[in-house]
Amino acid sequence: MATFYLDFENGNDSNSGTTFANRWKTITSGATAARIAPGDEVRIMKSPDPVSLGINGTFTQNSNQVTLASAVTANIDLCEVAWTASANVTATTTTTNVKQGINAANISIAAGFTTGLVAYRATGLLNLSAFQNISFWLRTSIAVAANSLRIDLCSDTAGATPVHSFTIDQAMAANVYKAFTFKTGAALSTSIQSVALTALIDPGTVVVNIDNIIACNDLHFNALIGTTSSATALTWYPIRGVNATALTIDHGQNTLIATTPRGWADATTTTTVYVRDTIRITALQTTPEAGTSAARITFTGGWDRTNMSTQDGVTFLNSDLNLMATRTINAGSQGWVTFRRLAILWGAIPIDALGQHVALYDCGFYGYATGPTYANEHALYNLEFCSAVASPGLTLGAAWADTIDVISTNGNGINQSSTSLLQLKNFTAKNNSGSGLSLASAAIGQNWKFENNNSGAFSSTAYCECSGVTCTGSGVTISNSALMRLHNITGAILSGSNSARPIYYSRSGSFVAGMASGGVSNTYRDTTALAHSPATRSYEHNPSANSFSERPEVQPLQPFAVNGGSLVTFKIWARRSSTSAIARVRLKGYVTPGVDADVTTEITAAINTWEELTVTCTPSAAGVVQIDLESYVTNGVSNTVYFSDATVTQA
Repeated sequence: MATFYLDFENGNDSNSGTTFANRWKTITSGATAARIAPGDEVRIMKSPDPVSLGINGTFTQNSNQVTLASAVTANIDLCEVAWTASANVTATTTTTNVKQGINAANISIAAGFTTGLVAYRATGLLNLSAFQNISFWLRTSIAVAANSLRIDLCSDTAGATPVHSFTIDQAMAANVYKAFTFKTGAALSTSIQSVALTALIDPGTVVVNIDNIIACNDLHFNALIGTTSSATALTWYPIRGVNATALTIDHGQNTLIATTPRGWADATTTTTVYVRDTIRITALQTTPEAGTSAARITFTGGWDRTNMSTQDGVTFLNSDLNLMATRTINAGSQGWVTFRRLAILWGAIPIDALGQHVALYDCGFYGYATGPTYANEHALYNLEFCSAVASPGLTLGAAWADTIDVISTNGNGINQSSTSLLQLKNFTAKNNSGSGLSLASAAIGQNWKFENNNSGAFSSTAYCECSGVTCTGSGVTISNSALMRLHNITGAILSGSNSARPIYYSRSGSFVAGMASGGVSNTYRDTTALAHSPATRSYEHNPSANSFSERPEVQPLQPFAVNGGSLVTFKIWARRSSTSAIARVRLKGYVTPGVDADVTTEITAAINTWEELTVTCTPSAAGVVQIDLESYVTNGVSNTVYFSDATVTQA
């Protein structure tokens, strides 16, 4: 098991990758199948930590407008007025292909044009010495090769005397906007009087749209805006436009003013504004190798920018629909791969995974065009899906998901694919234009929170059970047309064919067939073949080869009533046929008053040895306790565990 190093900015794929000094540049060409193997870790250098703009901003709930206390950028050209065109060029404005304001520059280059000055815009005298960078939006009507076009800041009024030149160094796809940010590393000129578009190579017959050209430092269109200084925080919003103190939140690289993002999802606040920069990548990143159940391959971001010895941040990547039209990172059919502390701005699907047992931990996705699907025994923990044009925000099937936030997407927060069991815990859906959650198959959950989702909290057309459901703001309807069992509902309005039964009891003392992880039935049964004395029966579990700790087989027991204020103890004997087979008891949180976290214990005994497993809690008031019996394997081979002879006491 080896450790490798990767730096998207300054690495080199011809290096060995085995030390910080010899780090790779990309996943695709650096971390090749010939170089990595199951059990290996690829460390990825983090992007810069958040920085304060030194001013306050007012963030208004359910609005995509942020008001800054003072301007921290300078307008070079908002592109509201037509530029002055050269021969064989027509310069107008467009009201359609606009990112900010009302118009964008619309520069039509005819076949007779070859190279040179295309068009310019007199800006008036600008002193830009307080800034080192420029940022703007660019779009072309046909595919244009990299290094064909250039933006110039000029000292004269006619675009003839460039002082700063910025070559469009990436290829452009047809009709896709891209945010460009160029960093000079030194102060811009004190005397700029025009901005110009120059053709270095004949671009062909093409219409070029340009919008919102600004001089800037930390605040630009490839950064994200938020309200925290935390280097590991994941709640951030993309930026569409900046005009002095008026900032517009975006939700997609190629979305236009005709589409209004859902905007800021939290309560209205005036507070310090932070931004965090991203690292530009220019090609699809493909994982070349699969791990195994015993030895995953891990791609882990957030490593420090000095020597990559400390994981103290997150790696925020800047994707591009022009260059990566369908996905940014592609795990393909490779299974047993883990991604940690990676965040992606813009692009289509952020991380695409078709193989089994792919895991994502502490990742964030922003302004993406296509919601990912995680449905093949995938494990997700602490993920943020924020301000995206994608509809839905994501799709989950046979997956285990914990601590998932889906905020301000252009459809349902989560859609569930059919014929699969979803286990979803600590889920928050806020400010989505659809519902927070749409369930199409069996789902078991805990601690679901819904706030201001346009089409209601969630809907279910199959068996659903959740302990702890909180609905606030608008969109608090729960629509149900199947069996539903909810504990501790707050603020919800139930509708549908079962609206007269808002808490529906559908579970007997024995397990319900088909409730196994991933839709696998008959994985456990009531048996007399083996039992712990004096009991004469036991539950026999045969966890499948596809089970693992985050995706166990789950057998829910009958809830039992308890009083408040004294210790409750549940005990049951467990036994296993292999040390790779794990028996676990879970006392579920958010069911019993005052118990807001799961309580678990696992078997440690040798094979074919009974061990008593114990879980306890102290309810704050009278209620019920829910116990789940769980089993899984650690080596990808099905095995057997038994549960028998249970007792419940309360002091």
